[in-house]
Amino acid sequence: MKIRQRAYLLGLLPALSVALVLGIYLGVTRMADLEDEIQSRGQALTQHLAITAEYGVVSGNRSDLQNLLTQIRAEPDVAQVEVRSLAGSLLASIGASVKNQLHFTALVTPRFLRSGSDPYLPDAPGDASSSASAPIATVYLGMSRARFIEARNRMLITSVGIVFLGLVFAAFLARGLALTGIRPVMELIAAARRIALGDLGVEVTATAKSELKDLQLGFNQMSAALRRYRNEMQQQVDAATAELAAQKTAAEMANAAKSHFLAAASHDLRQPMHAIGLYVEAMKPLLKGRQAGGTLEKLAASVTALEGLFNAILDVSKLDAGAVQPQWQAIPVREFLKELTDSLYMDAAHKGLNLRVRACAGNIQGDPQLLERIMRNLVSNALRYTERGGILLSARRHGDKILVQVRDTGEGISAANLPRVFDEFYQVHNPARDRSQGLGLGLSIVRRLALLLGYPLSVQSEPGRGTVFSLIVPLCEKPAVQLTEQKSLPDYTKIQGRIAVVDDDAQVLDALKTLLVGWGLEVIAAGSGDDLCNQLNAPPDVLLTDWRLAQGETGQHVVDKLFAKFPRAKIPVLVITGDISIDLEVTKLSMLPALHKPVKPARLRAFLAQMLRK
Repeated sequence: MKIRQRAYLLGLLPALSVALVLGIYLGVTRMADLEDEIQSRGQALTQHLAITAEYGVVSGNRSDLQNLLTQIRAEPDVAQVEVRSLAGSLLASIGASVKNQLHFTALVTPRFLRSGSDPYLPDAPGDASSSASAPIATVYLGMSRARFIEARNRMLITSVGIVFLGLVFAAFLARGLALTGIRPVMELIAAARRIALGDLGVEVTATAKSELKDLQLGFNQMSAALRRYRNEMQQQVDAATAELAAQKTAAEMANAAKSHFLAAASHDLRQPMHAIGLYVEAMKPLLKGRQAGGTLEKLAASVTALEGLFNAILDVSKLDAGAVQPQWQAIPVREFLKELTDSLYMDAAHKGLNLRVRACAGNIQGDPQLLERIMRNLVSNALRYTERGGILLSARRHGDKILVQVRDTGEGISAANLPRVFDEFYQVHNPARDRSQGLGLGLSIVRRLALLLGYPLSVQSEPGRGTVFSLIVPLCEKPAVQLTEQKSLPDYTKIQGRIAVVDDDAQVLDALKTLLVGWGLEVIAAGSGDDLCNQLNAPPDVLLTDWRLAQGETGQHVVDKLFAKFPRAKIPVLVITGDISIDLEVTKLSMLPALHKPVKPARLRAFLAQMLRK
């Protein structure tokens, strides 16, 4: 109930209660008085009639008796009068019975007259008959209650009117109380609600003339204090926001600088590494069977290890730079995990470990290549740190998702080291940084790929019992694309053709030319698109080009210039680059296939063999 309603009830209920109590009390008292009055009059008239009717009854004078009844009947409220003998015979009667009638009865007893005596003389003193007088008749008097009922109704109407006037007066008093006392409170409540909604500029007018005025003034002071506090807090928030924005900008700049540094360093370091790898591969046929051939094999192994480090750093840099975009499709999870374990079966068998799959049927939403990289890194990590037992790949339904887990029986990870397993270059069991145990980037790449795909990633481990890595992958209702079947590699032992090579790095250009010439290919080497077009009189069979060249030229410019010179030629193009953002850019601009430096010569030869066969 609202406070205004309570105020009205507080003013009306006491007045209503008092009015009802007084009205009922006065009404009952007045009704009792009226009842007593009519009873007294009726009894008095009946006794009077009994006395005055003695003569008429004794004498038998019916006319005189009828006149007496007529006089009694003329009295107020008298409706009916009768005189009857003791035997019940009617001696005289006047009037008729009415509704709500009161009946009074009295006996007619001779007191002054005897039968046969002088009717005007009283009995002689000492007469024996006077003391033994017996009733000789009965009188009946009927009193109408109409006047009583009328008086009662009038009294009730008067009482209700008085109560109503009292309530009206009380209502005016309650309204005056509400206006003078409750209205300021209501205004304060409304203002408090506005403040609760955030409007701190609200104030109330101090119109009260009682203690409520102090409350209104105090409320206004509180509102002003809240406004000051809000302004101060807003200033602090603005300052903190500006500081956070500055810190965020600095962090973004630092991250961009890091990514730019990694990209630049990767590109600049990949160029000589790519050249070294090509020179080493080109020297293998020349030193085969000689004593220096062993040294060259060791050099090649070192180059391969260095390439692995570059590739891992490249993956991290590409993910941080946002250069990797998932290609979403439906993947049959059971077949996917089966093919993954088949490709890693020999690695597990080499260590005497069991590699098993236990997967449910169903399709998952993901990028096959990125998901394969995640799972392969997790399984390779498990194989590296498991000496006995085995590794289990499982996939089971978890609501509308599938829980994919890699469980091993390896050394396990302590609770203190568990939060850091996804950090770059952190290896729990390799504090000496033994390169044969990996680089410490595999799990870091796994975390970045899981974030890119939106897969929740978690790890649980118990030292001495093993580790479990878990991925939650969404289900996909679409039909799955058939996974690519393993095809036999093309025979590229013998290749021939005319290859155009464009690179602005002289060492890389010379090393690639040396390698290709050693494979028996005809090579046209150039540092730019214009230089290449000037050397060509006929279209080449394949174009190998770097992406970012000197003077702002790109591989796309080279392609455009070559196709402009030979518009009808169909020339396969392969981009070889050391730029970490090239995948995204090439995909968007030209849809050209790309390899990242340093490129393994065997892979390059396989690409060339396939392109030359088309």
